[in-house]
Amino acid sequence: MRILKESTIGLVIDIQERLVPVMEEQEVFVENSKKLIQGLQILGIPLLVTQQYTKGLGETIE
Repeated sequence: MRILKESTIGLVIDIQERLVPVMEEQEVFVENSKKLIQGLQILGIPLLVTQQYTKGLGETIE
């Protein structure tokens, strides 16, 4: 199976201010997520970022 750029999209779900602190190994998770996002941007692959209940969970972290 080949992954083709033309049929690929990156999806980031709920990496929000109040969720990240309760995640196990959050530093590793955030660092790896940043690397993945940067790689997708370099490759020109579209990225979709979602967040839920912003009022309660905060914004997506940067």
